Amino acid sequence: KKDTSFFRQGAESMEIFMAKIDPKKILPNDYEYLGKLYSRIPGKDSLAVAYMQKAIELAPEKIELNKEAAMVFNRLKKFDQSVVYFERYIAKANKITPADYYLLGMAAYYGKQYPKADSAFAKLIEVKPDYADGYYWRGNVQGAMDPDAKDTLAKYNHEKYISMVEATPEKYKKNLITSYSYLGFYYIRQEKNAMAKSYYSKILALDPNNKDAKEYLKQLK
Repeated sequence: KKDTSFFRQGAESMEIFMAKIDPKKILPNDYEYLGKLYSRIPGKDSLAVAYMQKAIELAPEKIELNKEAAMVFNRLKKFDQSVVYFERYIAKANKITPADYYLLGMAAYYGKQYPKADSAFAKLIEVKPDYADGYYWRGNVQGAMDPDAKDTLAKYNHEKYISMVEATPEKYKKNLITSYSYLGFYYIRQEKNAMAKSYYSKILALDPNNKDAKEYLKQLK
């Protein structure tokens, strides 16, 4: 269990400080700091959210606060809210980094807002075409949007990801296995068993004890 005593002490000190001073002298930063402290303490989610929102309300010109709030919502696994604040940040910020699109994409993916996730990863790929994970996550999103693998979009993105990282498989092992699994499944759906087998064999080369790959290879004989 994580030790949260530091965050608890910090929150208590801030609450005491804020209770004593003139409310007009409380700065947006104070609310932001308190919100972040509460986001680290189990069971204090609603306080974390309330204080982050208060900070944004008081300082709408501090665009960065929207991103901070989104990160807090991410940590609390409130992905719908996280998406809202990442979108606000991206709409208003002067300089958007590839990481911003990545974070929005991930929040939307885990919040099952697949079209938004797809747009975010498409944008990430556009601004950073050499970033392999952009293709990997876009492949996962498109796979989720097309569970019967009728389309080739997820296939394309997983193949692109594989082509970019396959030279150093140990480094990307976990994601490569996911991409190989998707392509194995895709080719089963297409009734191209030889192709499917080649991908499940690739999984076993990386992970000789992979139960799923062994099972599929048995069935595909």
